[in-house]
Amino acid sequence: MAASLALLLLPGVAVAYLLRVRGLALIALAGPLSIALVGTAGALGDKVGIPYGWWSVVGLTALACAIAAVVSRFMSPPSWARRAHGDAVWAVAGIALVAIVFGIIAFRAAPLDAVSQTYDGVFHLNAAASIVDTGRASSFDLYRLTNPSVGNVEFYPAAWHSLVALTAELTGVSVVTASGATWLASSAAVWTPGILLLTRAFAGRRATRGPLLLAPAALSTCFAGFPYLLLSWGTLYPTGLATTLLPSGFALLALLVPRSRVAYANGFFRGLRGSWWTLAAFAAWGVAEVFAHPRTVISLGILAFPLAVQAIVVAASGLRRHGRRRAALLVVAAPVAVALIAVAAVVVFLFRNYKLGSEPISQRLTGGPARAIQTLWDGAVQVFTAAPVSAPNDVALPASLLLAAAVLLGLLAASTTRRGRPLVAAFLLTGLLYCVAAGSDSDLAKIMTGAWYKDKYRLVSLLPLLSIPLIAIGAVALRARLRGSRTVRRVVVGLLAAAVVLSSWFGPTLAEMSAQIGRTFVLPQSEKGGALVDADEVALLESLPDHVPADERVLGDPWNGSTLSWALGSREAVFPHLIGVWGDPRDVVATRLDQIRTDPEVCRSLDTLRVRYVVGDPEKLWGGNAQADFYSSIDHAIEAGLFTEVTRVGSSALYRIDECGPLPLA
Repeated sequence: MAASLALLLLPGVAVAYLLRVRGLALIALAGPLSIALVGTAGALGDKVGIPYGWWSVVGLTALACAIAAVVSRFMSPPSWARRAHGDAVWAVAGIALVAIVFGIIAFRAAPLDAVSQTYDGVFHLNAAASIVDTGRASSFDLYRLTNPSVGNVEFYPAAWHSLVALTAELTGVSVVTASGATWLASSAAVWTPGILLLTRAFAGRRATRGPLLLAPAALSTCFAGFPYLLLSWGTLYPTGLATTLLPSGFALLALLVPRSRVAYANGFFRGLRGSWWTLAAFAAWGVAEVFAHPRTVISLGILAFPLAVQAIVVAASGLRRHGRRRAALLVVAAPVAVALIAVAAVVVFLFRNYKLGSEPISQRLTGGPARAIQTLWDGAVQVFTAAPVSAPNDVALPASLLLAAAVLLGLLAASTTRRGRPLVAAFLLTGLLYCVAAGSDSDLAKIMTGAWYKDKYRLVSLLPLLSIPLIAIGAVALRARLRGSRTVRRVVVGLLAAAVVLSSWFGPTLAEMSAQIGRTFVLPQSEKGGALVDADEVALLESLPDHVPADERVLGDPWNGSTLSWALGSREAVFPHLIGVWGDPRDVVATRLDQIRTDPEVCRSLDTLRVRYVVGDPEKLWGGNAQADFYSSIDHAIEAGLFTEVTRVGSSALYRIDECGPLPLA
């Protein structure tokens, strides 16, 4: 994990330090800057023909440092990014605390090197393995993994896979182990510092300085919704990385716009005069978010919507108070016009690209996590008891009562202050979307939550980042109301905070969450029971380098786990995901391999793909489905005894294809 932490912190710290950023901000901005550099290094390197590796990240970081040194001569960071007072040391201590606690809770029932037995996990593991093998880490080319025959592929964020690949290369571990380490490191080094900065933005500096930073750091490990839930569902690795970035992005927005009417006494743009540095920092954050997962920008929009409304109202009120009525009208009208144009553009895009006019909404988003599984009231109870439904079995987690009480106190306290009201509104709005996604299959529910695929897990994972600053606001309000000396009040609030944290760490909510993660990463010994791989197949795939030449691909029905030959055995899979737009020659071997003795096109396709080995296993993920039937000819060929068995571990076997003769020279 040390390598992952270094990748996520050191490049960003170097750049931020040369920009004269200090204290908590130095650590909080390091993660976004590092991810932006990693994502950019992959995209630029692919354009100019430089293979991705530590050298490309170091080179780009050096260039960014040179630019930062020049920029710092002309632009000075705002006060929130300059003050130190030892906060950076305490933030690093918080990172260490989170790394230990999160590691224990998240991987209590699953080792760090366990395989995610999920549909999405296949793509992400093999994508990282492809970067290790090819040195190509561009977000503009990664989707070619499942679309090898398509000319121009869609953008797919590669920052996660690039971080995993670099961790694997630097340490020599498998991409599976590197994935676990990167999730743990990003939760500690990106999520937690962002939470600290966000808490300071809303609760104030006095409540978040020095050793007080350890309280929100500890709280960042207390909620099942994040960083644990997405580890059990999906597994949504890139979405998880993008979610770790949301607190720092939200904090930058909160610090961006003045929330005082007086600031606009001399006009709107003069009121924003001190915000340009923060705006530039937010732009850099946006680069990181796009390379992590651009869809989560929509989540930030929901979180920041109440804050934006408040900022518009305050600016307009301040301008009117100082006689600038025309400017006040423009401040309100311009955002409304932009919002209406954006909504119209989205509607046109959806009708053109998703055929909304020809296929009823009721026939969309009907399965998997989009399916309603409970009542709206059940969802509301889960929101206010910090106990959401958890994957992989849609289990309603036990309530976390002390944690829920702390959040409720924060909601009540924040609702009485101008600074806190946007948090309350964002919490209620996000909670409503979760309730609708989990509790209704109506057309309205699908319209409201379609931007998240009506996925309740993606939505509920947003609540913790709102809850922690709310708890801090509640703690400040409680301390102000307590009687006694300052020391006594601090001790009482500190003991209550410790009780909340410890009851969460050792309580039933996170215990069941750990069990759910264990079910996602469970590795059966010999019988899969619906899992992707078992211990026997893992052993076979890890032995592939002993049997298969390094320049050859490995064939197999991807639904039987053979697709992980790349991630586990360092041998490229013909089908690196369970589905794809493969095109010839992959379609030929998928659908006609059992005709190898009568159809010469099969051998020509195998020659083109450089394949002479097949992995077979009779058991499939989820027991197979209609999509898995596409590869049925591979299973039929093995069952017909057309190939020579090379080695076997349990029900998993490696076969050699002799029907086509030796592979032609490459």
